Amino acid sequence: MKMLKHPKVRQLLLWLFLPCYLFAQDGPAYVTYVTAHWDLSKQDGSNEEWLALAKEYHEKVTMKNEYIIRSAFLVHYFTEDNSEVRLVDAYNSWADIEKAQDRTEELVQAGWPDKAARDAFFDKFDGYMLNVHSDEIYRFIPGEKPVVTQSTEDLVVLVQERQRAYPEDGTTEEFRALHKEYVENTLHKNPFIVGTRNYVHGWGSDNRDFIDVRIYENLAAVEAGADKNAELVKAHWPDEAARKAFFDKYNRYFTGLHADYIFHSIPALRKG
Repeated sequence: MKMLKHPKVRQLLLWLFLPCYLFAQDGPAYVTYVTAHWDLSKQDGSNEEWLALAKEYHEKVTMKNEYIIRSAFLVHYFTEDNSEVRLVDAYNSWADIEKAQDRTEELVQAGWPDKAARDAFFDKFDGYMLNVHSDEIYRFIPGEKPVVTQSTEDLVVLVQERQRAYPEDGTTEEFRALHKEYVENTLHKNPFIVGTRNYVHGWGSDNRDFIDVRIYENLAAVEAGADKNAELVKAHWPDEAARKAFFDKYNRYFTGLHADYIFHSIPALRKG
């Protein structure tokens, strides 16, 4: 589901460079992360009207675009800006990002073949958003926990934006092994976390970006999940010295700085 001017929403720069921190990949390879904003001064419609428009776009375009293999629409819950929304789309390859743009245009034309009706739809749809947005492209790190839930309610999405560090004696292989051991023995075993994602910088303003996404069924599960994670850490590393040694090594790959954001996702606008 896209809420910006449709020719611009998926508009991305051409190939610049490959990420310097590569991982073997057997799932989605890249994710585009579009940060947009509600136009609070122009919202004279209802939430029901916006959701109806969003669903129409989602069904006619996003769901039919074979190059977009996942999509999510995240709305402010506990963040510094209540106007912020994030549109997250996943792709199998870098080339598919560009192919998806062309396919989107085809689907827009097919979904609203009458120009007047098409213009009227997007004038109304886009009116809910400011005509500004920012884009980032991240690369998936293998080892995600696929989202499994029977809930039809909005899911709670905790996004932690961390900074990677590059120790002189560090290696991609070591970080991959440390990260794999951590997520498989904590996050994957945590019943309160219904899904996880990790992304690293692909294209954007800061090559240190490391995005840690944890998905919960409700806000109460966020706190319960944190307590459970502490238990799982002690269960996997029962010896205090061994536990400290592991995290000293693992944390060398991060600067220690991070920012936390809590969003909620809209199930009707989800793909994959």
